[in-house]
Amino acid sequence: EQLNTAKEIEDKITEMYKKQIQDRISSMNKETDAKIKALQKQKDAYNEYRDDVDYNNEYNEKLDAIVIQMVIEKYNRIGSEGTTSQSSSGASASYDSFYSEKVVRLLNKHRKVKMI
Repeated sequence: EQLNTAKEIEDKITEMYKKQIQDRISSMNKETDAKIKALQKQKDAYNEYRDDVDYNNEYNEKLDAIVIQMVIEKYNRIGSEGTTSQSSSGASASYDSFYSEKVVRLLNKHRKVKMI
């Protein structure tokens, strides 16, 4: 009888330890999952930033040619600012205050729009 009672007590203690261990494992798994989730968010933010930097580097290289064209057009209009048309000795010229259609098209092609 005492042997059975001791065995029952031992089984109950073993069950209590098993439950404590399972609870601790479950708690550790939750903590680990939360840490993994936080690390994944950091990784995603880093990759997004890196992609943005790569895009900006590529973007800037493509815009260099457009900027050069804009400077040429601006330089060619020096002295004729504000003039929309001019006629001299039968020759006429028209000027815009905007850039050429080609420059505007290229700028629009490389436009970067972010939705917030």
